[in-house]
Amino acid sequence: MKKWSIRTKITLLFTVAMTLMATLSCLIVFSVSHQVIQKTVRDNLIENVERNVDEIEYYETLDEIQPDPDFTNHVDLLFPYKSGFLEVDGVFTSLYNQDQELIYGENPIAVASQSVEFKNSVIQTVNADHTKYYIFDRMLKTGSQDLWLRGVVSKDQGHAELSSITRLSLILMPLLIL
Repeated sequence: MKKWSIRTKITLLFTVAMTLMATLSCLIVFSVSHQVIQKTVRDNLIENVERNVDEIEYYETLDEIQPDPDFTNHVDLLFPYKSGFLEVDGVFTSLYNQDQELIYGENPIAVASQSVEFKNSVIQTVNADHTKYYIFDRMLKTGSQDLWLRGVVSKDQGHAELSSITRLSLILMPLLIL
């Protein structure tokens, strides 16, 4: 290194400094991106469950059901429940009774989430098949018994976006250093 010219030494010093700064910048971007994506996944879960709360109606008799003239081709699912009827419209989450029995919908981690108590408007986490899941519950008042709407989403749902950011950064970082 003693035989290198001043120009080569300064160029090497700047190259090492640029590499360190680019690496540090990428690490910060990855960290912030991961946090933002996880917040987005949780917010989308809450938004989906909250939107579906308005989509479930309880009727004591069939005479109470009024068709919506704006949606003539729209079909709601109507099924008997206790002494009345539940109308479900567009629910992509799962509907449970107070005894944690599934009434409608699907829960991809039903077995793992059975031990998770229902908590109104609280995000909870559970691990199933080596994956972390977010769970969000909302209580619905229907007649004499409360129902629970449970939404479940994988923490890894935003993995594709983070992979895209990582790939782009790994391509651009060497170009930035050059």
